[in-house]
Amino acid sequence: MTNEFIRLFLPLYFLLYFFVLVVLKSLLVKKEIGKNPIVLTTDDSAYGLLSSYFKIIMMVLTAYLIVFSAFPQWYQNFIPLNFFEHQKIKLLGIILALVSFVWIIISQNNMRQSWRIGIDLQNKTELITGGVYKISRNPIYVGIIGSLVSLFCITPNVITLFIAVVAFILIQTQIRLEEEHLLKMHGQEFLNYKKQTRRWL
Repeated sequence: MTNEFIRLFLPLYFLLYFFVLVVLKSLLVKKEIGKNPIVLTTDDSAYGLLSSYFKIIMMVLTAYLIVFSAFPQWYQNFIPLNFFEHQKIKLLGIILALVSFVWIIISQNNMRQSWRIGIDLQNKTELITGGVYKISRNPIYVGIIGSLVSLFCITPNVITLFIAVVAFILIQTQIRLEEEHLLKMHGQEFLNYKKQTRRWL
């Protein structure tokens, strides 16, 4: 597996990732429900602050991919973690990236019209408990974390480790805010689901 292949694969993967899993999915759900399913807030609440941090980590990820692809001679500046620099780990990372991508598509399709980016405080959405949601209460987040772990496996360095760790912490916080919202919205139905299904896997 050559460095040239990796420099091509990563930006194309995350570009396709953003287009299919965010842009295209948003347009499809918007067509079905008649409103934008992206409901991120910018207010002064804890959730607003969390949304801002998510945007920052996305900007860091985007900047990293651009620099990694366009300026390969700068890679040493990212402080590579040479212990993980093995072809088998890189191959594992690519497989994990592809599996995560397909896993998120399946998870989004299972959510149907209930899919949102953010917490929709204005509309009651259906509690989805079938499909992959029988296995995990948060399969989309499992897929996102899988994608970021794959990025670290393919290019193991301090920057990709930072992105993965910070994103994991933010997602852990986001999940708890979402579960508080689902408890208020669905009450005992959500409590029953919570008892039966793990948060992750």
